[in-house]
Amino acid sequence: MDKFKTNIMTNNQLLRSFAGVILVNPEGEVLLKKEKKGWCLPGGDVALEEHPEEDVRREVYNELLYFPKVRFFGKYFWRGYEHYIFVSEFPLLDEKVFVKSRKKVQFLSEEELVKFPLTGNVRRVLKDFFKMWKKHSHVALLRRSA
Repeated sequence: MDKFKTNIMTNNQLLRSFAGVILVNPEGEVLLKKEKKGWCLPGGDVALEEHPEEDVRREVYNELLYFPKVRFFGKYFWRGYEHYIFVSEFPLLDEKVFVKSRKKVQFLSEEELVKFPLTGNVRRVLKDFFKMWKKHSHVALLRRSA
């Protein structure tokens, strides 16, 4: 089965797809964006007939004016959604570069995440990410094959 088969029907219900990306700066901090219900990963709903990788790159560009090269990190399920999570190096340390972005964004370390309300399954995804980050060198994690 294709790991990127999106927006599929299960039990006569559409299983919607979301694509998000963990953007990591050189300090090992991740970039999150502020939404109404809390902080989340950059990304969005995958359009019908769109590949999650294409979607996440387009969404990140629209939100942050940055077009990342991404690697597949994992697939998660949460409240009727498939979440395709990607990871990418983010060369900048300062989130103030997003002057044109309408979203509030902030880099957070693993320790800082506990102080922030995170949406959906972001806490679980980032817990998995930081576990792998510690286990492998960050270069290996960011360059591992999909």
